[in-house]
Amino acid sequence: MAKYKLKLNLKRCQGQFVCTAGDPDHFGKKEGEEKATLIGGEREGNIETLEIEENALEEAKVATNGCAFQAIELIDEESGELIAPEEG
Repeated sequence: MAKYKLKLNLKRCQGQFVCTAGDPDHFGKKEGEEKATLIGGEREGNIETLEIEENALEEAKVATNGCAFQAIELIDEESGELIAPEEG
């Protein structure tokens, strides 16, 4: 099964939480924080990453494309291709 990676840039995140509505299985809010977080993700500096399976792809696209600040990227780990956000 293909693997995908969600990448959340906390510097760009403005805490609108559209991502949590689009993909509540992977995006959440930590108590006392003003920015979204990747549930079960790994953090390095201002970047959080989380590997997801193909069956979660559609919800991840909704969350990624819904972010007005382009704080989220969805990447195909095998090809390195940026799947979302979609241009235009």
